[in-house]
Amino acid sequence: MLSISLAPWNYRRLIHQINPIISKLSYRAIQDHWANQGLDGCARRMTLFEAYAYLNEHLKPHGMSNSIFYGDADATGTARYNNQAGYKAISEALERWCFYEIMNSSRAKQFGFHIEPSTLGLAAFPGIGHRLARSMALQEAIERWSVCAWWEGLLPARRFGWKNTEINAVRVLHPWCGISGMSKEVVLLWAAAGQEKNDFTVYGFACASSIEEAITHAQDEMRRNRDALMKAWNAQNVHPRDVGERRLLFFSTQKGHELFIARLQKSEKILETQPKILSKLLPKLLPKLLIDQEIHGPWSQYAKVWRLLFEMPTDRHLLPTDDYFLF
Repeated sequence: MLSISLAPWNYRRLIHQINPIISKLSYRAIQDHWANQGLDGCARRMTLFEAYAYLNEHLKPHGMSNSIFYGDADATGTARYNNQAGYKAISEALERWCFYEIMNSSRAKQFGFHIEPSTLGLAAFPGIGHRLARSMALQEAIERWSVCAWWEGLLPARRFGWKNTEINAVRVLHPWCGISGMSKEVVLLWAAAGQEKNDFTVYGFACASSIEEAITHAQDEMRRNRDALMKAWNAQNVHPRDVGERRLLFFSTQKGHELFIARLQKSEKILETQPKILSKLLPKLLPKLLIDQEIHGPWSQYAKVWRLLFEMPTDRHLLPTDDYFLF
């Protein structure tokens, strides 16, 4: 999709002003053996950059962040070049700014935050038009809906082989599979990790226009989750308040991974018992579109922020339970 990015111009103003929106932007280089091996097992990128963006404190509600293991950055971005990683981190920080401001305002209901009080389906892109911001929001919404529906036992999953012997992978088959002009792939990855390599299990999931691209994004997420879990396992008697961190921690354990595998095996049997599900049943599961619009605000001078939200299969993912696979 062709879209011109205005990040070099728009985002410079975010930092170089008297009262900057982004108070700090830091980087680190990553050399990782998980650095995006493709389906053929060949490394696509061995050196990556990760950027961390910090919003000005006056833009954040007091006590909003309960994160312990992910650090105190408001947003992160990963790319082959440090400037691209920085742009991604800033875009994600703008999403957070939008969320913080709208969530506690009279406009919350207009954009579905009374239904889904999170950044689900929210995306920002510094483009001339809104096409790429909407496309990114769509992928985020499909990813979260599909993983939730898969966990609820509504969607089948199919393992696919590749030459990466360390990482396991499945393709979640969802209602958008095969829809003309909207073909999206949802993948779910997991691997053993830790100082002894088998200390815990780490996961990553993503949606993209191709299997290769989805794997790339899922591996980036899986690596960040692994780094967070390393902090968790090295800490003693730490009990995170954030439900996402608690779920990440639970499913990293043997008990959590056994529950995950049981759900996976159940979803794999759907294709065996319902061979016509792809052509007949999946299209019937296509959810209702609730929100699909730009959110205007002070961030609009820097980027388009779009929210796209589908009616979720259940509201159980909103409960503060540790054993729900959505984090």
